[in-house]
Amino acid sequence: SCDRWIRSQFPIKAKRLCTPRTAIYTIIIVLIIDCLLHIHIITPMFGQIAPDIKTNCGADSRYPNYSYFYKKIWPIITILTVIIIPASCMISFLIAITINVHTHRNRIIPIGQINVNRRENRRARFLHRQMLILMLVTWILFSLTTLPIALFRFVISTLNIQQSFSFSLLLLSIFDFITISNYALNFYFHCLTSKLFRKEFFKCIPFSISITFGRANHTVNVHTIHQQHEIVTN
Repeated sequence: SCDRWIRSQFPIKAKRLCTPRTAIYTIIIVLIIDCLLHIHIITPMFGQIAPDIKTNCGADSRYPNYSYFYKKIWPIITILTVIIIPASCMISFLIAITINVHTHRNRIIPIGQINVNRRENRRARFLHRQMLILMLVTWILFSLTTLPIALFRFVISTLNIQQSFSFSLLLLSIFDFITISNYALNFYFHCLTSKLFRKEFFKCIPFSISITFGRANHTVNVHTIHQQHEIVTN
């Protein structure tokens, strides 16, 4: 979303800003920030919730200060960093991209260039529509899959709802599964909703490309042989 927004907002500077090196630096910075936010997990204060429970971890009751932080403050930090901030950025970029593209489309074009640029404008409009669909689907899936777990932890920590420990673990496991399914669902929805994504995805798989070209060449050869046979027969 950010890359697409930069290309629509600063088309001249996009080639200098949107580079693999910039993407790598951005990923490294985000990874460092994420590690700093979750560094408390590798401390002895974070461990098993109960002696017989090994599938879920949490704050160790021997550290009351950390337990208060993990149960009261950490859910708020999680819902901000995992849902609200990313989802807000995604929808803001989506709206800004739509406005920028609509503004550029309505600018005055000389009459002599209308016919020349008609095909390019049609292709650019198709790519823009596909990218908007991808971004919208990504935002919807991200919100639907990450919102349940964040709201569950936030509600449990703030409203002090009394419920059985086993039932809480069951809900937590279900919501964790929904959150993890975001990546698979995102991929499948991309494949189903975007011809552009399928085209770019198959470019990254040499094996599928070789099969495609092999079938295409086989079809062309069969068609050519059939035409030659008809010519010889006639």
